[in-house]
Amino acid sequence: MESGVGVDSYGPATRLLKGGPNSIALQSYAAANTNISYTITNATDLANFIAGQVQDGRPYTVDGNNKVTVTYRAGSIFINSTNYVLAGDTVYVNLRSTAQATKGTIPQPESDLNWYPSIQAYNAGVVASTGSFQSRPISDQDIVTYPEMCFIKAEVYMRKGDKANAYTAYRQGIQANMDKMQAKLTEWQAGGYAATNPDMAPMNTAEINAYMASNAVCQSAGDLSMSDIMLQKYIALGASIENYNDMRRFNFSAGNVGGFGVVYPGYQRGPLFTGTAQLTGGSPQDVRYWMRRWQLPPVYEIQYNSINTAALNAHATDPNIWSMPVWWDCATDDEYFGYLKP
Repeated sequence: MESGVGVDSYGPATRLLKGGPNSIALQSYAAANTNISYTITNATDLANFIAGQVQDGRPYTVDGNNKVTVTYRAGSIFINSTNYVLAGDTVYVNLRSTAQATKGTIPQPESDLNWYPSIQAYNAGVVASTGSFQSRPISDQDIVTYPEMCFIKAEVYMRKGDKANAYTAYRQGIQANMDKMQAKLTEWQAGGYAATNPDMAPMNTAEINAYMASNAVCQSAGDLSMSDIMLQKYIALGASIENYNDMRRFNFSAGNVGGFGVVYPGYQRGPLFTGTAQLTGGSPQDVRYWMRRWQLPPVYEIQYNSINTAALNAHATDPNIWSMPVWWDCATDDEYFGYLKP
């Protein structure tokens, strides 16, 4: 199993910017020693690349044409590409999980949801990804949960200025999510999944208690902020679309809603957004800066239902419709309907 390193897809994202939007690649398994040659013309990149091979203990050679040939030893995970930018991507977290319908010819049992790059990797016990709590084929798909209700309650109290009750609901939401996850992990362990994937075993109670007492969780009602509430709600809801709705309501990281300050610190527009010409907002406080809605399906709605689409919103076919404010972004109805005019 590879070590896990995250990718900041909404910050500087040096790696993503260097590789471009089409640079995502899955790992491969080296059943035998495998040589890959990279041509690196940038002197700094060349030096850094070689330093990386030295640090990882891989054999390599360099010729006079800036060509580096690396040997990936048998039994290792590597990226099967001659693009040197991708070569180190095995360190990044891979959330891929395996289902019976998608595992192909790999003969893994139903209780093994790990992802293996090949049959050879499976036979060698080399796991490329264990999946994640919410992305496995046997994970729940939540519609509404008690932890979510706790965080909604905390937000309501915070808006009323009742920080004491907001804090109580906030802590209850975090603990309730831990309890919810623990119940599912216990179920998975009983089903035999933890035997091949330790990530599917219950959490250590001491570690839960340590987290609840850590700086990641607000420790007093007086210090509680709306950001504390919404960030913990973001964690608890995981892949829920409600996180996107919440972020729109608080204007992402603009910090100009309700006097609550920056609710989602560090959040920026993704650096790999390819429609640069449609980034019509100049700053996070600009009403046309953030992603607020989806464009209608281009065929079924815009093409075949164009008359009604245009009647609903004269700008429905605009390339930058995604940044047009929705009704809750506007102080009055007149302001909102003003955006809909031709």
